[in-house]
Amino acid sequence: MYMTKNNPGKGKHDEGVLVMISELHLELVELLEAEIDLEDLEETYRNARERGSNLVAECMRCYPGDYLEIIRAWFEDLEVAA
Repeated sequence: MYMTKNNPGKGKHDEGVLVMISELHLELVELLEAEIDLEDLEETYRNARERGSNLVAECMRCYPGDYLEIIRAWFEDLEVAA
């Protein structure tokens, strides 16, 4: 299937990204439920590694500034701009 103006399509890459974002969100919720302060980068990174929250740890390691913006957007009911 090809993407056109009338048929934007949905590729496997898009689905993979959505799954990854969903898993990242679940990992973040688990950290919140464990009463981890998600805005404390050091505490969150340490706990993410200890708990096996690999997506959180990798996101923080590679994009610490973006990580905080995503957290704020998700948990303050703001819209995340892609």
